[in-house]
Amino acid sequence: MTTRILLTGVNGFIGGHIAVRLLDAGYSICGSVWPADTDVEATQRYLQAALADPAAIQRLDFAVLDLSSDDGWRDAMAGCQAVVHTASPVPMRQPRRERTVVKPAVEGTLRVLKAAQDAGIARVVLTSSSVAVTEGHGKTRTEPFTEAEWTNVSARGLSPYTISKVMSERAAWDFVGQAAAPELVVINPGFTIGPVIFDNVSTSMRVIQRIVVNVDPAHPHFGYPLVDVRDVAEMHVRALEVPEAAGERFLGASRFMWYSDMVAVLADAFPDRNITTTALPSWIVRAAAPFKRRLASVVGILDAPMPVSTEKAERVLGTTFRDIEPSIILAGEHALRIKLERDGLPIR
Repeated sequence: MTTRILLTGVNGFIGGHIAVRLLDAGYSICGSVWPADTDVEATQRYLQAALADPAAIQRLDFAVLDLSSDDGWRDAMAGCQAVVHTASPVPMRQPRRERTVVKPAVEGTLRVLKAAQDAGIARVVLTSSSVAVTEGHGKTRTEPFTEAEWTNVSARGLSPYTISKVMSERAAWDFVGQAAAPELVVINPGFTIGPVIFDNVSTSMRVIQRIVVNVDPAHPHFGYPLVDVRDVAEMHVRALEVPEAAGERFLGASRFMWYSDMVAVLADAFPDRNITTTALPSWIVRAAAPFKRRLASVVGILDAPMPVSTEKAERVLGTTFRDIEPSIILAGEHALRIKLERDGLPIR
């Protein structure tokens, strides 16, 4: 019997890659989309184009589900053996109110877990983030972070997105402490980039797009653990399959990289774009943050190295992480193509 998976956020950046990896591996998928994003025909068309075997698309169907409503979850989980929950609000700009991100992220995660419990689902794989591990620890860190650590949500300068990831993952672990709860595996990927399946860009890929389109005249001094989206998808599939993954969280990244180094890679790869490499001093970022929400989102990670250990993912899941610089360039190519196509400009 073909194993059937409920995959939330199937039309998202990470979700789409997970869908392709699962279908290529022989799984059947019920993919959820937001009520506001119901162009399932387009989603199906893009996913089919990315498959090794286009006929595998026949094992995909869709459910329109809202993380803020109980409607439809029971029906969507019927016949499923596991759930991969990737859907979560990811704002490009710092929202004015923290609860606009945190509340739906926490309640949505608990809604999925409760529905999975009611449906007798054996395992739930939750997409969290490395930001649930690495932030709020100060700026003197040299040793890699591990899965045993958690971001300090009381630290100053954390973005609502970071807080939402910490709080929703904490809530998930608390929930599975109950009797009859499904097994939980959490994936904590770093800043995720790489090839794009759909004709839009995710929040992380929009950052790459801003660089190649040369939007910003200068760049703050912060950085990310970076990871290719294809490696993140592989982590999720192995999290479903490896028995020893149950009850564990897994960091995923190729390496930590300063934002200025990412900019330099793209400036070298796209010389015709005249990408600026000018640094924006951290004191200016802090001074401007109260008036610029985009700058406010990086205040908490200014000047802070955040290397992560992937030993656990390599040992338990068997994941290997590719060199990140080709992924940065590939991400730049995809982000630039989408921008130029939308603007009706020639692609050189």
